[in-house]
Amino acid sequence: MTEELDALKKVEDVSECIKQLATSNDPTTLDAADKLLKKLEDGSEDLRTKTNRTVITKDSSNGNASANAAESAAFMREIERDAAERADRRERNRRRAAEWKDRGNAQFKLANYDQAVDCYTRGLAIAKDFELLYQNRANCYVKQGRFEEALADAEAAIFLTREKCAKPFFHQAKALTGLNRLSEAREAYSRMSSCSDAAPGHADRCLADLDRLSAARKAEARALEEFSSGGGNSVEMLIYRLARGDQPTAYYAAGMRCLAALLVGANERALFRAKSGFSLLNKQQVVVTTLAVPLESMTDAQLDLLTASLTLAAAVAKEDSENCHQLAQLSKPGQLAARAVDVVAFNGASPSASDARQAALDALSKIGQLACDRLCGCCAEPAGLVAALLRQTQRLAAQTALAAAHLFSQLAGCVRLRERLERAAPNALAGIAQAGESLVSAGASESLAAFCLAVEALRRLMAGCRPLRQAAAARRAFMTACCTALERYAPDKEEDCGGELQQSAAAEVAALLASASLEATPAVSGAAVRLGEMALRLASRPSVAPQLREFSLALLATLAPRSVELARQIGAGSWAPSLLGLSARVLASPDHPCAASVLRVLAAVLAAQPEARGQVGDDPQWLELLLELLHSRADCLLGNAALCLSHCIEDTAAAELLARTDIVRLLLCRMRDCREREAKANCAILCGKLAQAHHGHRERLGQLDGINILNSVITCNNIKL
Repeated sequence: MTEELDALKKVEDVSECIKQLATSNDPTTLDAADKLLKKLEDGSEDLRTKTNRTVITKDSSNGNASANAAESAAFMREIERDAAERADRRERNRRRAAEWKDRGNAQFKLANYDQAVDCYTRGLAIAKDFELLYQNRANCYVKQGRFEEALADAEAAIFLTREKCAKPFFHQAKALTGLNRLSEAREAYSRMSSCSDAAPGHADRCLADLDRLSAARKAEARALEEFSSGGGNSVEMLIYRLARGDQPTAYYAAGMRCLAALLVGANERALFRAKSGFSLLNKQQVVVTTLAVPLESMTDAQLDLLTASLTLAAAVAKEDSENCHQLAQLSKPGQLAARAVDVVAFNGASPSASDARQAALDALSKIGQLACDRLCGCCAEPAGLVAALLRQTQRLAAQTALAAAHLFSQLAGCVRLRERLERAAPNALAGIAQAGESLVSAGASESLAAFCLAVEALRRLMAGCRPLRQAAAARRAFMTACCTALERYAPDKEEDCGGELQQSAAAEVAALLASASLEATPAVSGAAVRLGEMALRLASRPSVAPQLREFSLALLATLAPRSVELARQIGAGSWAPSLLGLSARVLASPDHPCAASVLRVLAAVLAAQPEARGQVGDDPQWLELLLELLHSRADCLLGNAALCLSHCIEDTAAAELLARTDIVRLLLCRMRDCREREAKANCAILCGKLAQAHHGHRERLGQLDGINILNSVITCNNIKL
């Protein structure tokens, strides 16, 4: 690859020199050409002509001088034309490769690194000298931990940019750090700082981070060497050594990491508990003193000890409920569990703070798996913790985002958390809604899986905590952000339905919107038409994922009964065939998970749109389909099917067509058997409308002595016909 890039660079240099010779008589241009020619002759035997094959006569004394001049001019014109053609071809290839670059960038933003790498590779097959493709692919490889490949691409980008751009050096340094070649990474950061496009102070921050990493690894190596000598590598001996209070902070940080590495099984974790290992986390003087320091005032060494303590806590809590409960009891201000909650909410941007945040999330997730209720007791302000977790899910570091999302998912199912949120102040709930709004607005900065998990957890929390749902539904900005997110992740075209994870993101956003739309607020009403049309478009596509179709229909079913304008729009014009076709397909299988949602939407549309009533009420197949649903044992299907039919009785031929059936007897039986009041009421309304619309139904009602049954149901349920 390097030889190809070197050859391409030489071709570019020669082409540029020829252009300058053709357009300028400047002596400096001639000097530059001479220098380039000498460089090529000195540097490459492959470029030196072994046999003279020129067609230009060398000896002007033996020929016509003017002919030689004409031939030379023709030769130069041919060279210029060839250079122009190559430049034009190169430009076309660049444009095609740039399209692949843009596709790769879009996949990178969705954290689809494999797809992004594929796009960049396709672009490089078209334009092998496109430096941005190497640079971006190197970034993908770093994210995937493929450091050798990242290093090769970063070096190619450095070569093509003539060592003048900062980003390739940054990716080179990241790859070298991943390969544990720290001295070479330091050199790469130093070279990055000399580039004109380097951000002020960025290289210094990277070098400081590298120094911290190097120091931590050296301290760990020294501690491990000491702890490994003389039988000191046992859990009991490490606890004994770390209990001393006469060592520097770095000693305890390294020792705790070594101890965490030993807690690989249930026996080791039980031994840690039996040998008073918890005293290291709540009584050891250096640790206690460090935990008492405000986070914003901690030094890097203190933050490192806090991180090591949290790492040890995560190892102790793994698959051990007793250890989880003991850790959860360290919930007083200044104790480890409480400090872990503080760290999650801490917005420090230093590398040390980021490491502490990741360790805190890991520890709390382990505790939350087995002691979630007790973990909620560690939160002085549970609403603040929830908002902090939603913010952490937006972190650029995919590992941190995913850990925050997992912890939030655990807490969302905790009854104690919901109870505390129901008693929270309105401004605290508004803070959660604002953090959720920020999450869906930002989308998946690095991890689409984390985004899906966090949105799903927020929806579950809103479903179980109505005050939070009301706070979210009252915010126009929240509804707008969710609409935009649904448009972002939902497939744009029938043939391009997006990846599985992307459709999952769209489905979770649709479900979140359906939950918020349960509240009748101006914000929900204002977004109803836009959301409804989008939901119907998604649900009507046969190629979308089943989960996305189900949640889209649930959203539509929530919105349509609340918005007459939406019901009118989706029941008329170009949307009517889509809705009716989708409804027919779904209702043909009454056990379909979306059947109830489709019936609710259909009922709302039939109530608002006369054209839709005509298409259903005058169609024997539709009437047969709805009549079959009246036999359903699911009260929601029975009630909505009766409601759909009752909307069609007055201004269609439905009553006459149904006179050929024994629908009156069926309705009387269903009114007796069903339990839900609304289902009884809808059956009674349909029965009454049938009797009013057609004499055959009135006669059948009299034959079955159904007047008394009907009057009883109407009176008990306060139904107005």
